Amino acid sequence: MKTLARCALVLSLTAMLVVTLGGLASAGQLIEYSGVTSQEDGMGFTVLKRDSGRRFLRRFHISFTTTCEDATTNDFSLQFGGQRRLGEQGEFQRHFVRSGEPFSYAFHVDGAVRFIRANGTFEFSYASFTEDEQLQLCTTGELDWSASRQPVFDRGGSPSVRPVSAHDGVTISED
Repeated sequence: MKTLARCALVLSLTAMLVVTLGGLASAGQLIEYSGVTSQEDGMGFTVLKRDSGRRFLRRFHISFTTTCEDATTNDFSLQFGGQRRLGEQGEFQRHFVRSGEPFSYAFHVDGAVRFIRANGTFEFSYASFTEDEQLQLCTTGELDWSASRQPVFDRGGSPSVRPVSAHDGVTISED
């Protein structure tokens, strides 16, 4: 009976190991890019390259400053995740409009990822009230961004942020 139990245990552990290693082998390679915007703020993203050669945008984050019509400024950080397949030439875009509580906004990200470098544009806009309660537009305008592929390393944790809005996989934080 002990032999049968031992064989069952060995077979189940072997099966779990094969499934685990098979999952790791098919997972692909995570590639980090980091860079700056034309406002000199930080940005970056992660690309998953599958063993098949297909590439997917996994996580994108960017810091930026908006300027309102009354000249007030606000600093934000935005990040989104998911798994969006890059085009044949490494191109991607994300256009998102959110209306409602607690914060309505729109952002547009366009980019192209090559082996060593990536570049693109970003724009973020929202409506705000002035001190005399008049409605105004606050925006980054169209920003350019560029990023470079980074060496692989263990980054540890991530910085803490104060969420302003988190909805539909998009997180906006006020810096």
